[in-house]
Amino acid sequence: MESWLKALIAAACIVIIVAGGYFLVGELRAKRARDAAEQRALDVLACNGALQATSDTLIKLREDCLSRGLITADEYWASKQPKS
Repeated sequence: MESWLKALIAAACIVIIVAGGYFLVGELRAKRARDAAEQRALDVLACNGALQATSDTLIKLREDCLSRGLITADEYWASKQPKS
């Protein structure tokens, strides 16, 4: 086999390996982004449930939700007002 043909085959293999790696990294990043969005949605649901509950034991959870930006300051302060 001629040396230029061997070099061409080696270059083609390198291109295929690099393209596969690029695709794999893109898929992993997309999965991480989906997982993070799903976890944030679950955290927001938990925080909204804590806002509606009247138990004083949930104060720490509410404060955590506020510090993480999952609820607004208005929602936090409204949850501390006595329900009528």
